[in-house]
Amino acid sequence: MLSEERYEVIINMLKTQNFVKVSDLTEAFGVSVETVRRDLFFLESRGLLKRVHGGATCSDTAREFLDLSHRMNFQTEKKKRLAITAVSLIKENDIIAIDCGSTAVEFAEAIKNRFQSLTIVTNSVAVLRILRQMPNYNLILTGGQYHKSEDAFFGPLAENQLKSLSVCKSFVFPSGVSLKHGVTDYLIEFVPLQKAYIEIAEQCIIMADSSKFEFSALTKLCDVSSSHIYITDDDLSDEIYDKYLSHSVNIFRGEKIDHA
Repeated sequence: MLSEERYEVIINMLKTQNFVKVSDLTEAFGVSVETVRRDLFFLESRGLLKRVHGGATCSDTAREFLDLSHRMNFQTEKKKRLAITAVSLIKENDIIAIDCGSTAVEFAEAIKNRFQSLTIVTNSVAVLRILRQMPNYNLILTGGQYHKSEDAFFGPLAENQLKSLSVCKSFVFPSGVSLKHGVTDYLIEFVPLQKAYIEIAEQCIIMADSSKFEFSALTKLCDVSSSHIYITDDDLSDEIYDKYLSHSVNIFRGEKIDHA
């Protein structure tokens, strides 16, 4: 079992019980005590649990990851504002790729009716439902295994399809952005697709509402890079905004972006 898979199991266990024992984890995973302790140390460093004698408990700062239908009602106004900012990066006749998630849905709504002609690649059925109303949009939906709670496709088939394409811009929606831990997400099964979105694009745009900055989720997609564009809403604090600028990060919070 890979370390990422063990992390997911541990987090899921803590969702149903308040405490996990090192001894139980070593038996369940078939690994050494040292390996389990490294796993717990890593998860604690991400704020996802708290190590205690003999095991770990839920962290007071850990966030529960909700399915898409619940996330659609969370930070909605912030997602709408950052979506409007991101739209300014799109030009008529662009070829773009859109990741899945609740922010992706708001982004699709912001795109609709603003452009006459676009080619859009996505693994999100929710995004497809919104944009299929546009008669001159060329829509490409990946195949693969269907994830019901995310209303999107994932897996090797979807990943291989993405890697066969090339787009001008990819819009990716992670669960966390941190200068220390990088761009991260909760859903391990979607991370290979998010990495593929980054690889196939001339320009990658990372979109995350202000609550996700300086927060770290379970699995790393990539480092925070000066080659990417980061878009958030105008509720991001000056302190965090200035910190990212000082690290030469291309970050925008609520303002219109002029085309290069």
